[in-house]
Amino acid sequence: MSLDQESYGLKDTDSSKVTLTGDGFKTAKTNEEAEFFIDGSLAGPGSPICMMTGQRADIPVTMTPVGNNVWRASYTPFVTGTYNLNITWDKKPVKGSPFKVNVLSSADAGKVVVNTEPLPTGVIGRDMKATIDTRRSGPGELTAQCIGPNKIAFCDLDDQKDGTYLLTIKAQEVGKHTLVVKYNGEHVS
Repeated sequence: MSLDQESYGLKDTDSSKVTLTGDGFKTAKTNEEAEFFIDGSLAGPGSPICMMTGQRADIPVTMTPVGNNVWRASYTPFVTGTYNLNITWDKKPVKGSPFKVNVLSSADAGKVVVNTEPLPTGVIGRDMKATIDTRRSGPGELTAQCIGPNKIAFCDLDDQKDGTYLLTIKAQEVGKHTLVVKYNGEHVS
């Protein structure tokens, strides 16, 4: 005598029938909550488990039941980078898992203000100074480099502890120099 699982109300679980919606399983920004939804309504009984791991940090994922085997997943990343998002349904990987999630900076390099008025001309070996204001840009890392025709000029960024920086440049050679300022790896305008 064979037993039929359907006769007893038992259903098989099929993790390949789980669907994901929302951007949070693909991309996110630092210091901002990201979310996505896990729909297991066609997958049979079970519940999701999410783990997000990266080279520099792991990110806890909060699961909230919405109803009818649909779950809201949310997390807030604090470190930029590429993360692996492992999602399982009833302990079996969902289709496409692990997912690569690209976490970008929430800082806006376009809001960095560089006062370059004192920089159009300079004298070799003498300090040239400029101010850089990052207060409207959000948290981030500021870098500056001054490239001459054949040499890189000395650059020093002094954090004024108020969201502004004093940039000191000392050219080592005659000729046109290019100032490259980046905020979280993005060129400022």
